[in-house]
Amino acid sequence: MKRFALLLPVAAIAAFAIWFGLHGARTTSSATVTALLPKETLGFVHLPDLGRTRDEWHRSDIYGLWREPAVQEFFQKPLAIIPKSSTAEENFRKFEELEPKDIFIALTAWENGSPKCIGGFRFKGSAEEAEKVIGEWRANLLGRSPQAKRETFAYQQHQIDTMTRNQDTVATVYDGNWFFVGLNDVDGLKALLDRMDQRAKDANATLAADETF
Repeated sequence: MKRFALLLPVAAIAAFAIWFGLHGARTTSSATVTALLPKETLGFVHLPDLGRTRDEWHRSDIYGLWREPAVQEFFQKPLAIIPKSSTAEENFRKFEELEPKDIFIALTAWENGSPKCIGGFRFKGSAEEAEKVIGEWRANLLGRSPQAKRETFAYQQHQIDTMTRNQDTVATVYDGNWFFVGLNDVDGLKALLDRMDQRAKDANATLAADETF
């Protein structure tokens, strides 16, 4: 029964993913994001507009079914075992205030049992305003890993911030009104910046050039 209960929220997430794939992805081009990623990318998820997708989801038939009293009653006990965090809700609210667009996460490689990932999003306002929110995430991450080693180094006109613990490295950087993050892929993050700033002319080596994508 416990295993079944834990599968319920997973099923809800899967339903949203299927709905988004059928309705959201067809109406918005991901060309800008795919042009930043290497052609060898193994997996890729792109959310063009968080606010619009949320509003469309709330108007969907699947969400309407989810809000039915009988369905809510059926899920009430299973969902009660999942801990709720007011901090997480507050962080999400602050994230929404940035009006994020083109949220993406890509699995660029898998080497020696460790994934390499690159992600990011566009935000409203300045990098200084975005850092008020993102800086809290970074501080929380450091608080949970006080032994992590933190460094900042310059790359072209950017400042890349890294946190390393054991074999894992998280690197973050701003580029205009974009925020990017890399997991175990600092070189990939640099290559993304080169494409973003048009220093690299390797369009045929990007995911956008993959005919099967």
